[in-house]
Parts: sequence; structure tokens; C-alpha cells
Amino acid sequence: MRIGAISLNINTPDFNYGAMLHSWAFQQYLKKLDFVTSAEVIDYTMPVLEGQCRDAPFLGSLCHGRVKTACGQILRFPRYRERLKKFNGFVGGQLSVSKEAYTQKTLNAAKLNYDTVICESDVIWSPGFCGGHFDRSFFLALDSMKAMRRVAYAPSMADGTLREGQERELKSLLLHIDQISCRESYEKQILERLTDKKVTHVADPVLLLQEGDYAPILGEPLTEGRYILLYLPVDENAWLRACAFEYARKRSLKVIEISTALKKKRSGHYVCYEAAGIEDFLSAVKYAECVFTNSFHAICFSVIFHRDFYAFSRAYAGKVKDICHTLGAYGRYVPDGEGICEEEVDYVRVDRKWKEFRERSQRWLKNALISPGGG
Repeated sequence: MRIGAISLNINTPDFNYGAMLHSWAFQQYLKKLDFVTSAEVIDYTMPVLEGQCRDAPFLGSLCHGRVKTACGQILRFPRYRERLKKFNGFVGGQLSVSKEAYTQKTLNAAKLNYDTVICESDVIWSPGFCGGHFDRSFFLALDSMKAMRRVAYAPSMADGTLREGQERELKSLLLHIDQISCRESYEKQILERLTDKKVTHVADPVLLLQEGDYAPILGEPLTEGRYILLYLPVDENAWLRACAFEYARKRSLKVIEISTALKKKRSGHYVCYEAAGIEDFLSAVKYAECVFTNSFHAICFSVIFHRDFYAFSRAYAGKVKDICHTLGAYGRYVPDGEGICEEEVDYVRVDRKWKEFRERSQRWLKNALISPGGG
């Protein structure tokens, strides 16, 4: 079986670690299956990102009159360029990617050499992340894919909120998919209301693998000594920072942060890494005493590496709370203004939940790919 997988990954403008890693993990898992002869990432840029200048993003901002944004991008550009080099190196060395790069128009007209196409993971089914509209490519609703088996593995709708008219559009798009799963538990009921197909709640691709599978791409420790990690890829959260620094102060720990923003504050006990690569991100999680984050994938990797962690609020916080509940990491989600649980994560319980979830998801995916009736 020749598989092409499409998602948010190599063409995101903000170098999102989770977006890269879920596609890498999915590809690694597919290659473990004896009936899969090839599995590659479809190099796809969704309409809302067409025309972006990845080598110098401030040029695009200037062209559109966003002078203030451009100034910030110019200030961050040296670190941006360094991070871009690392991400491109990861793609070139670690991912199997289609030779052709596609837009929605060219992908629709392409002659694809796949037996099966899969839309996988991330917020690809959220209109809010696709310019206010559903992206047909992420529903495999293209002419080039009509003759292929079409599978949805762990797509996310963010918080699952839909505006008037979007339910009807989503219902129509779901007709194009043979087998449907979802990443968040609360999406299952929403989707089953809009389709006559069975919908299964499955694990994000990074959770299909185990700790040892990430050894080939794990970087060296970023710093000596004991530290906590801050990672806020989407929204700033003052309460998260306050809790993190208080936690570090009480335990005499350093604070390191992985960030794509320009940080000014530096001291002996705080360091921000603004040009970290994929390998650096994994290392930062693995060797942390504790992780303070509002990132879905940082939570997943905290679990994979058995790190203590706290998950805080953000826009579309539903998926953060949902993964904590699904994995039995009760009490790790911290609403703004509430104190943190002092107990460490119960990894006996979490590992049991994760194992059940992982194996159930793996069975569903195998069945969706090979059985006549699908998953």
C-alpha cells in the first residue's frame, strides 16, 4: 500500500514543533506496518498561507502594509533564520515528502501515485485555522483522490464550535471520507450527528509511538543542572508564568523557555531558547523536572517521557483539558487563578490508560487501512 498523508506540518509559518512531530510520528508508525510499501507527507500549502515568504516573512507583511508586524519580524529575523535552517534540516533528513509541492488547485488536478490518502491530526477540521472556512483538501474532497481509499486519522476540530451554516458544509465534506476518527473525545458526538458512518476517538500520532522510538531524533540536554520548562506556543498566560516561577523558586530550579517570540529578560536562573530545533524541543521536555505549558503536544511528550507537568488555559483549551482526562492525568489542568496540584503525576495509572488508548487506536488504523468494512 502506498500512502500519502496530508496535514498542517512543514508549511506552517510559526515552526510549530507539534505539527512537525505528529507527521513524523505518523510516518514512522506507518512504516512499521508490513503492508505499507511507502508513506509520504504531501507537501501542501493551504489557501490562507499561499504566497507566504518563509525565507523573509517581513517582506510579506510590508507588502500588505503591516508595518508594525514587519518591524517585529525584522527584530526576530536572526533567530527566525536559524530556526528555519533547523526545521528545513529536519524535513530534509527525517521526513519522506512528496517531490511536488501543492496548492489546493494543483493538488486537485494532480495525478497522485497513492492507493490510500489520509488526513491526519492537528486542527485541520477547524475553520478558525483555515481562514474561516473548511479546507477541502483536509477532507480529501479533491478530484485527484476520488479513486483512492480515504481515511481520516485523528483530525481535530479545536473546541468543536461551528457557526451557522458550517454544520451543513461539514456534513457534505464528510461524505468524501471512507473511515472517520477524531482526536478529541467531544468531537465524536458532533461528527456522528453529521454522518451515518461510525466515528472513533483515537490517539494523536505522537502517542502511537513510545519513548524509545524518539531516540533517533532526541537532542543533547540544553543546559546543565535541574530546571523546569516553559512552553507557550499559542497564547501568553501570566498565571502560568507566575505558577512556574514560584514552583522553581521553592525548589531552587532554573527556568528555561522554548519560544518563537523575542524575549528580553535573561538572568542566571532563566534562559529563553528562541531558535530551538525539533531535537532541542524534545530534549527540553525529556530532561525537565517539570513542564509548564498550554500546548497539546507538550502534554503528550511529557507523558511519553514521564515528566511531571501542568497544563494551563489558552484559546481552544478544550483539547488541552481533553487529553489530560483521556490519559488519566487528573488534576493536571490548571484553570487561571487556581493553584497547582502538589502531587506528582501518577504514571502507573497514566501508562495503563495510554497503553489501552494506543493499542485501540493502532487497531482502528490497521482495520481502516486494510479491511473491506474499514475501522
